[in-house]
Amino acid sequence: MRGFLLLSAVLIAIILVSGCTIPGTDIEIPWFGGQQTVEYKDDIIIIKALDVTPGKEVKPGQALTLYADIQNLEEPRFGGEGIEVTVELYDHCTTLFSNVDVKCPEGSGSGAKCENIEMRPQEITSIEWVLTPKTDIKLKTPCTLKVKVTYHYETRVVTHITFIAENELNSRVRRGEPWRTTGSSVIGYGPAKPYLVVESQQPVSDSENVWGYVSLTIKNVGYGYVKNSQIEKNIEIEHENFLDMELAKEGGGTCKFEKTPIKLINKQSSPLLCRVKPSGVVEIEQTYDMEANIEYDYEFRKSVRVTVTP
Repeated sequence: MRGFLLLSAVLIAIILVSGCTIPGTDIEIPWFGGQQTVEYKDDIIIIKALDVTPGKEVKPGQALTLYADIQNLEEPRFGGEGIEVTVELYDHCTTLFSNVDVKCPEGSGSGAKCENIEMRPQEITSIEWVLTPKTDIKLKTPCTLKVKVTYHYETRVVTHITFIAENELNSRVRRGEPWRTTGSSVIGYGPAKPYLVVESQQPVSDSENVWGYVSLTIKNVGYGYVKNSQIEKNIEIEHENFLDMELAKEGGGTCKFEKTPIKLINKQSSPLLCRVKPSGVVEIEQTYDMEANIEYDYEFRKSVRVTVTP
C-alpha cells in the first residue's frame, strides 16, 4: 500500500511538470472536469494470435491444428508475480468434428481446456488443439472455432481531495489570488476499472455545512468481458481517519454499494455517490487520500473460421 501511494505521488509530480503525458510510458491521462486521472494499461491477458494449419479449408477426416498465442501484457517493473489463466476452446462445432485433443504447456488439461497456467509479465505461451472432421461430411460446411482465456484480477484507484480553511479561502478571494486546484487520481492496471471522481470544485471549503462530493463508477474498459457482467464482492471507499464519509442520501450510511453483486449495464455500474468532509480542523489547506479496490474474473475471446470441404 505504501509503495502504491508513493508511486501515485511521483506520477502526479511528473504530470505537473510535463503536462498531459508521461514520457516513456503508455499511460493515458484523461480528464474528468477538474480532476486529472492517470490510467495504466487496460487489457492484461490477451489472445495475441489465433490461427490454423494446414489451412482454413480441410477435407473430411483430415486433421487440422488450431493454435493460440496467449500474452500477459503487464510490465515487469510494476508486477513480479504471475497470473493464473485458463484457456478453453469453448465452441468447436461438435457435430462436425469427431475428436479434439488439447496440448497444454503446463498445469492440467482435459477435453478442450487448459487450466492453472501461470503467466509472468510479458510472457507469451502457446496452446494447441488437434481437431479431426468426421469422414461422412457430404456438404461444404463452415465452422467458427471460438477460444477464450479467463483470469482473476484486482484493480485499485487512489484519488486525492483537498480541503481549505474557510478563513483562508475568503482571504485569497479578497486578495484576488487564485484558489482553485486540480484534483488527481491514479488507476492501476486492469480491464475493469473503478473511477473515483471528486465531483466538487477543489479545494473544498471546510465550512460546517459544506461537504465534498465524490462518485465511484466501475467500468469495463477492456476488449473482453467481466464474468456475468457483474462484480461479485461489494466495494467500500477506503479513506484516512481524518475524513468523515457517508452515502450522499437522506440517512447517510456506510459509503458502499447497497446491493451485490454489482451489475454492469452497457459495460458500467450505476454511480455510487458519497459525501466527505474533514473530521478535524483544517488550518490552511489539506489534501487527503481515498481508495477503492475491485476484484473480478475477466474473459478475453477470439475466433477463427474454418471450412470442411468434401
